[in-house]
Amino acid sequence: GTPQSSVTPQDTPSATPPHQRHTRHRGQNKDNRDDGRRTENLLKIWILEVKGVPPKKKYYCNIVVDGQLRHSTVAKQKTNMCFWGEDFHISVASQESVVSVELMRQADKKSTKLLGRVTIPLQTSSTGEAALAGLIEQWYPISCDKQEKDAPQLRIKHRFQSITVLPLVNYVRLREYVSQQSTSLCQLLEPVLSVKAKEDLALALVHITHAEGFINNFLVTLIINDINRIESEQCLFRGNSVATKAIEAYMRLVGEQYLQDTLSSVVQKIISATEDMEVDPMRITNLTNLPTVIKQHQAALRVCVEEVWEFILQSANNF
Repeated sequence: GTPQSSVTPQDTPSATPPHQRHTRHRGQNKDNRDDGRRTENLLKIWILEVKGVPPKKKYYCNIVVDGQLRHSTVAKQKTNMCFWGEDFHISVASQESVVSVELMRQADKKSTKLLGRVTIPLQTSSTGEAALAGLIEQWYPISCDKQEKDAPQLRIKHRFQSITVLPLVNYVRLREYVSQQSTSLCQLLEPVLSVKAKEDLALALVHITHAEGFINNFLVTLIINDINRIESEQCLFRGNSVATKAIEAYMRLVGEQYLQDTLSSVVQKIISATEDMEVDPMRITNLTNLPTVIKQHQAALRVCVEEVWEFILQSANNF
């Protein structure tokens, strides 16, 4: 009943540093996917918030693709609002795949209830600026067995892309150009790009330069150029430049794997724990001898926090 983590638990952190792991298998693609033409169907979905549900309850969402649970959000308690703001990248079989978001109510760690679901159409938007980015954002009323007049609604944003990928040999000249002119390309395009387009450009170039092995030079040059043209140091790395977006993209690229390697096992242990660690007096259900209960919960929470920090400290050996 507890929301399932999308992080794969691992017993021990990998010995390969996170900043090297993405390039370790370059050129070792066992299924030779890069040798042929293929279509990749990619869905990015943001689970934003829910409205129309009773307060003081905890809610989370499951993302189900073709009947298989792929991801879950964390459980959030409804106060004035219930906001998740979580995003997920999902590979689907085709545009005919059925993607649904299930709204779940969590009574406790062992008891949950399906309130209803929303089916996400895999299509691109057709008008406005969102069409350029392929983004669709709206409130979706959930459907359930017993349809209510004022059904809860989920605010969801998503982008579906069906991309034809040519054999790698077709991109040789492009790879050479990007390798030699990546910084000049950014300087040329940046003045005419929207913020979203800068983000997409930075993401693509970070992945390319990282795979080709010159991400450090690329980022350093971008950052130096950004520093030289900024008039106030207070604005440094706080704007919407390609350099700022590239730093964010690189941190996500290596940081996601680092978090999985470092914390997945301890986080999974905490999720599956039955011990109560709530320290907010307003949320503690056992009101008998409240001061003692709070001290017990604080002690349990401290043990978990210390364990998490120990994993983080040990991860320094990977760098």
